[in-house]
Amino acid sequence: MRSTRLLTIIICTYQRAELLASCLESLQKQTAPVDSYDILVVDNAGEAQVKAISKKYSASYVHEPVTGLSHARNRGWKEASSPWVMFIDDDAIADAGLVEIVLTHINSGQDDMIGGRFTHWFLNPPPKWLLYHYDANGYRPSPATNYGPLPEGHYLVGGILAIRKALLEELNGFNPNLGMTGKKIGWAEEDELQDRFREKGYRIAYDPAMLIDHLVQPYKYFIRNQLKMAYANGRDGGHDNRPQTIPALLKRLFKILIVNVPYDIVRWMFRPGFYWQNVVVSSGGKITFLFGMYKNRQWNNG
Repeated sequence: MRSTRLLTIIICTYQRAELLASCLESLQKQTAPVDSYDILVVDNAGEAQVKAISKKYSASYVHEPVTGLSHARNRGWKEASSPWVMFIDDDAIADAGLVEIVLTHINSGQDDMIGGRFTHWFLNPPPKWLLYHYDANGYRPSPATNYGPLPEGHYLVGGILAIRKALLEELNGFNPNLGMTGKKIGWAEEDELQDRFREKGYRIAYDPAMLIDHLVQPYKYFIRNQLKMAYANGRDGGHDNRPQTIPALLKRLFKILIVNVPYDIVRWMFRPGFYWQNVVVSSGGKITFLFGMYKNRQWNNG
């Protein structure tokens, strides 16, 4: 992919052509001139419809046959010829000023990686209990209200993430053993990359003005899938102090049972807007997260 532009926006997609079209539409409405950045769609399913949609919105297209978000992202930055790449999820709607803000940061030369925040949108009306977990404030990787370095212990989200390509080359990009694979839930590939950036002393920054509207996928409307996500998060990553022994895991489980479960039950009884489903997701999610950490430990020691 040949270009003299500073930025390539990479959208990795897997069997979500309609959502991809909405994302590309939002990138056509940017305040930055359309000739100031490139767009590359990396299709992990090789669908003719996705290729046609990419062409409609003047985006370059490549099929990455090895399934997995990390594989697709790595293919994307390798295809790009610009010095910077920005990853946006295919189910995201970019704020009109997003690209202009990113280009401003790129031109300043201060950062090696920079990300933003997201609000939520829904394809269908969600169950009332779900809104507790996906409220109108969306997600912020940091409580900071202004642009600046991201504090240690905080992590940018992969759905809106700009990175110097040379550093991706240096660090071999995303770990292909982590992240989503097709429709199988996976996490932590962006966090693991940020850990490696920090080890090298590279600057990671956060700007709350960088904004996308991110879809809460309909599969998240179900309790069992919320628990699956918690399990995958424990298995693949997480940022708390991980128990390294079975007794430590059991101690954490005991604390959840005697502290978190009663607390969540009390909230269900007395707090408006906190439903029994929230009890299951909140307390049950902590338990399945622990099981995921145990699986991670077994894998590492296997």
